[in-house]
Amino acid sequence: MKKKFDNLILITYLLIIIVIVYGGATFGTKYYRELMNQPGVVIKDGVQIATIIVNEVGYEPQTLELKSNIPTKINFYADETATCSRQVTSKQLDFFKTLYVNKSEVIDVGKLTPGTYKYQCGMGMHTGELKVITE
Repeated sequence: MKKKFDNLILITYLLIIIVIVYGGATFGTKYYRELMNQPGVVIKDGVQIATIIVNEVGYEPQTLELKSNIPTKINFYADETATCSRQVTSKQLDFFKTLYVNKSEVIDVGKLTPGTYKYQCGMGMHTGELKVITE
């Protein structure tokens, strides 16, 4: 009887550990993903990175201001609620990408000259723009 009780306690502890580890990893991954995919512009190692969140209402933020003549990458991150906005295209920047849920798609657009560069979803319902200014 004592051996069965000891085995039951061991199994219970193992299940608790599995739940804690799995839950922590799941929460940690989601938190890290959200932390790394905050909308806005950062310059890291001489490269300007514009992060745009793609969700059910479109692109967030809709307008970002960038500096000209700095190598630039656009990081589109599609959250789990993204709709037709998961297809993003720009004739001016010459790209068409399909975005995948909970993943980032980084597009290298090189050094941009001053001006306004527009992008939109595949259906043209959701739009956004990058305003490039002289530094």
